[in-house]
Parts: sequence; C-alpha cells; structure tokens
Amino acid sequence: MRLRRRGSSETNLFLDPRQETVMRYRTQYGILNLNVVTEHLEKEVDVQQPAGQVSIKYQLKQAGQIIGSYQLELQFAG
Repeated sequence: MRLRRRGSSETNLFLDPRQETVMRYRTQYGILNLNVVTEHLEKEVDVQQPAGQVSIKYQLKQAGQIIGSYQLELQFAG
C-alpha cells in the first residue's frame, strides 16, 4: 500500500507487511533514507461504493534505530 502526504514537503511511504521498504525523506539538510517496517496492515474496501476502512501500524528506522512508531486508522465512504 502506498501512503502519500503533500504539504511543505512530500512524503511517499510504501507499506508492505512482508518486507521492509525504504523511503527517501527530504529535509533542509539533505535527503535521509528511512526504513519503513509495517507491523500491521488490514484493509476492507468496497470499490463499487467506494467505501471501506484501513488500519496500519508501522515504524520508521534510520541506521537500525527506531525514530518513530505510528498508527493510522482510516474510514471512508463515497
């Protein structure tokens, strides 16, 4: 699953519970490579409506150190 955030900086996370993925995060000091560890990803989507819910739990790591743990719950309806 791809999670994309736009604002003062753009973030693209690729969430895969089977493997770690790498995200490039741009800062004013340069680009950081962060590892994304997806601990939980559950989704129920009805594409006909469109409606559903998504539950995600993930960690961001740099150089083997956890720099943040996050949980996201989304519910949507068309």
